[in-house]
Amino acid sequence: MPFTKGQPRTPGSGRKPGSQNLTSQKLKEIVFEALKQQEGGAIGYLKAQAIAEPRAFMALIGKLLPTQITGEDGAPVRITQIELIPLVAPAKNDDEAAD
Repeated sequence: MPFTKGQPRTPGSGRKPGSQNLTSQKLKEIVFEALKQQEGGAIGYLKAQAIAEPRAFMALIGKLLPTQITGEDGAPVRITQIELIPLVAPAKNDDEAAD
């Protein structure tokens, strides 16, 4: 008998609550295996992407960071210093290399 909208489901039908789609799980495993095989592993790959594709890398960081951060005792976070550290040394000009 086909399912009719509004009728209760047959007991035991459908996927169990919390179970993952097998295709998504296999794809995730493949992606992690590919990351392991990159030169420098996953960290080396992410460092290279941070330089080559900074916008995409920052979007990834934005998805991983918590949406709300609080300081001590629930107070707002106070930023006292911001420091920029280059990931790659700037290229030297020919004039500077001769010195």
